[in-house]
Amino acid sequence: MAVSPASLFWGNKMLNPMLTLNRLNKLRLCKGVIAGEGDANIHGVRFSDTGSGYVYERTGSLSGYSADAPVPDAMLPINSGMKRCILGLDGEVVYYLDPDNSMFKEGSYSPTIVNVLDVYAPHNEDNATVSIDGIADPAHIGCMIRLQDGSGVRQHYALIIGAGGDTYILSNPLLIDWGLDDKGKPCTIGVIGDAKLDGSDGQFMVEVPAFYYRKRIKADKSGIWEYREVSLKPMSGATYSPPFYYSAVEGVNTDAFGIPVDGWSGKWSDKNEVWENMSYSPLGSFMMSVVGFYPLTNVYRSEVRTKCAALGDSYHQQGFFNNLAIQYLMLVEAGSFQTQARYGKGVTDWPGGGTGWSAYNGYRPVRRSGDTVRSGNHSWDMSTLGSLARMKAQGGNIYTVQSVSFRGIENPWGHLFMFVDGYNLMYAEPDGNLGVAYSYVTDDPNLFSDAILTGYVMLPDRMETSEHDGTEWVSGNRYWRKPSRHMLPTIKTPSSTAYVGDNLYVDTVPPNPETLRLLAVGGYSYSGALAGAFYVSVNNGSGSRNAHYGGRLCAKKNKWC
Repeated sequence: MAVSPASLFWGNKMLNPMLTLNRLNKLRLCKGVIAGEGDANIHGVRFSDTGSGYVYERTGSLSGYSADAPVPDAMLPINSGMKRCILGLDGEVVYYLDPDNSMFKEGSYSPTIVNVLDVYAPHNEDNATVSIDGIADPAHIGCMIRLQDGSGVRQHYALIIGAGGDTYILSNPLLIDWGLDDKGKPCTIGVIGDAKLDGSDGQFMVEVPAFYYRKRIKADKSGIWEYREVSLKPMSGATYSPPFYYSAVEGVNTDAFGIPVDGWSGKWSDKNEVWENMSYSPLGSFMMSVVGFYPLTNVYRSEVRTKCAALGDSYHQQGFFNNLAIQYLMLVEAGSFQTQARYGKGVTDWPGGGTGWSAYNGYRPVRRSGDTVRSGNHSWDMSTLGSLARMKAQGGNIYTVQSVSFRGIENPWGHLFMFVDGYNLMYAEPDGNLGVAYSYVTDDPNLFSDAILTGYVMLPDRMETSEHDGTEWVSGNRYWRKPSRHMLPTIKTPSSTAYVGDNLYVDTVPPNPETLRLLAVGGYSYSGALAGAFYVSVNNGSGSRNAHYGGRLCAKKNKWC
C-alpha cells in the first residue's frame, strides 16, 4: 500500500511537506527589488522533451546565444564573480588569489625566480626535489613552484613542502617527465609564487556570490519548456542562495596536530607496476582544503562533518544547498546538462576500468589535490596539456590526467564521490510496483545529521527508485530525466545520455520503510559514464565508508545581505 507523503512520521513527529519551500524561502530571502520578466539580471536555460532527449535554448539576457555556444564572462555576472581565495579560521578572507593563476596573491604578482640545477621526481617516491643555484628559503614552504624552460612553453607545477641547503622538497606530482624540458633535461628556471596553499595562511576556497534561482514551466507553440534561471536580483518564485565559500579542492586529512597529510600511502612496485603495502592515514583533527595531498577517503559522512566543523564556527561539510547552487550555475553556463562535454570528463576512464583502478591502488584517489592551480578562477581541463599530463598506471599503462576545474572548483565530478550533508533520503512503502523514497533537507549546518531531526523539511517531489516486474525488483540504476526543482531524479522511466546524461545509483530492492540513505556526488575514476555534475548516489547508509568516498569543506560568509 502506498504511503502518502502527508502521513509520513519520524518518531512521533509528522513530517509535513507543505513546510518545505515556504519555510526555506522565508529563511533565505533577502530584501531587494523584484526583477521583472525581461530584466537583464535574469539568465538561464530552458529545455523541452522531444521524446528521445532534451533540446535546449538559452533564456533571458543569454537568449542571443545558442545553447552549445560559450558565453562571455560579462554576460555571466554570478559565475564570473566566483573567485579563489585563502580563508582564515575566523571565516574571513585573508587574501584573494590571482584570477589567472592561483600560485600568486591577487594584485601582487611577486614571484621569486631561481636557477634550477637538477630535478628528481621518480614515480616510486612521495616527494620530489629541486636543486637550485643558491639557498632554498624555508619561507617558501607552502608556496607553488613552477619549473619551465627558457621559452616558458613547458611548465610544471608542484607544492613546496620543505627547504634545506640548496634543495626544495616538493609534494611529488607523479607525472611522467615532470620538470624536464623537451630534450629530457631539467628545466632551468624556477618561479615561486607568493600565495600559501598548504593551509598555513588559511583554506584554499572559492567564494560564491549570492544569487536567486528558480524552476518554472511554460508552454508555447514550440512545446512545453522547463526553465532553470538565475539572477543577482530577486525573481518571482525564486529561492535565495546566500553567499558562501566552497572548497577549491577535495578535502584533505590532517594529523593530530593539524598538519595536512596524504589520505593514503603505499610503495610503488616497479616490478609489478602497482601500489603495494597501502594504508589509510589515521583520522586527524581537521578536514582541510589544501594543495599537494591525496584526499581523505574511507571515512564516514559523520566523521567528515565533525572534522570540517572543527576548523571553526564558519566551517561545515558541503551541504545540499551548496551543491545545488553550484549545479544551477553549471547548468546555466554550460547551456545543458552535458557538463562533461563542455568542460571535460574529469578524472575518469582509468585504464582497465574498475578492475584496473582496483589493481592500481584499491580504488583510492589517483591524484593529489592542486592539479588546476594554474587555471586560477577559470574553467579548465588538464588533459589539454597532452604529454605533460601523463602518469603511470598499472601494468605499464599510461593515463593522461583529466582533472577539471569549474570556475576554480577542482574536480567537481569524476575522481571520487563527495558526501553531501543536510540531506537524507527516506524510503516509504512501495507504491504498487514502484519503489519510492522522499528527500529531507536542511540548510542549517547545526542540524546536519544522519537522522531526520526537527528542522528538516521534506521536498515535494518523491524519487521513484526501482520497479517490480511481477517476478523481481529490477535495478533502478539509470541515466535519468525529469529533474526536480532541486536537481533530483523523480520518475522511474529509464533515460539515455540525451537527457540529463548522468546516473542515478540506488538500491535495487527497496529497503524497509523509514530506512535512510545518504547523498554523494562526483563519480568514479574508471568511467566517464559513471561521473558527472548531476550524478546522484543514494545507495549508502550512515554505516558506509569506501576507498573512493570523501568530502568537501564549505564555509558561511559572515557578512552578507
